[in-house]
Amino acid sequence: MVLNEGGNVFQGTTDFDHKDIPAIMKAINSVVTKTGAKALPIGSGATPTPGKRSGDLDMIVDSGTLQNFFKVKDDKNARIELEKLFQSAGLETAKSGTSVHVKVPVGDAAHQVDIMVVPDGETAQKFHVHDIPQGSPYKGKHKQVAIAYLAKQQGMKWSPYKGLVSRETNELVSNNLDEIAKRLIGPNAS
Repeated sequence: MVLNEGGNVFQGTTDFDHKDIPAIMKAINSVVTKTGAKALPIGSGATPTPGKRSGDLDMIVDSGTLQNFFKVKDDKNARIELEKLFQSAGLETAKSGTSVHVKVPVGDAAHQVDIMVVPDGETAQKFHVHDIPQGSPYKGKHKQVAIAYLAKQQGMKWSPYKGLVSRETNELVSNNLDEIAKRLIGPNAS
């Protein structure tokens, strides 16, 4: 199987208007909430703009909650079990890296949802929410690069899943976005 990301993992999916995001999220969470977890939107899907179109919906879920529910010891096996759960619900799936991809039928169309399974998903989700103006040449990945650059200038590292970490010890410095802004930009930043 060849995996093409960016909304092209499955045959027969279509792009969607952001007004359809609540229905897509409801379909995903009707399966995920059985585990005690909740899939949260990230990227532009976290701040939907009716009229804007996307090729897929990116979401994130906490791997620890999944590990506890499925009684597995690592993120890889949590992803395997999550994929099986979606398959048992009758949905087409694929896996790559940290993600489980799901083909979600909504109305007469089907849409791709990419679910990243990562530790402390609720905290990590906050690092992947952005409201980028229509027509901007920038994406969320550019925000991640900018934060990483600022962290490096301050002798730290940026983890898009953990937060600001020590360059020497890899220990967490902060995962609070306002505190991170103050450390990287200045005392009045938020």
